Amino acid sequence: MNYDDNVSVTPMFTWTDQQISLHMFVCVIALLALRILRQKLKDSGMDMSGERALETLRNVQAVGSLYEKRKMEWNLSEMDQDAEQLMNILKLKPFFDKMVGNTKKLK
Repeated sequence: MNYDDNVSVTPMFTWTDQQISLHMFVCVIALLALRILRQKLKDSGMDMSGERALETLRNVQAVGSLYEKRKMEWNLSEMDQDAEQLMNILKLKPFFDKMVGNTKKLK
């Protein structure tokens, strides 16, 4: 499948034009997200590549534990200083604080 001269497509493990189009769409969205991440890092003055930021955030884990009587509790892994700073720059901290503080009983 050919797109403009701006995007080249190499063989992939999808079979239909629809699957290829969807794959390309997801790739472009991922590139856009990486570009936005790089811009936010630059604007904040944090000297870190987008790729390193993703690797740092990949190490932050949220773990949900299901206890007796179907009670769900969330915990975050410990974060280093870079991860904390990234969470603040990307405004992820309030989201995770809300999730970690959200202990609820499941039906």
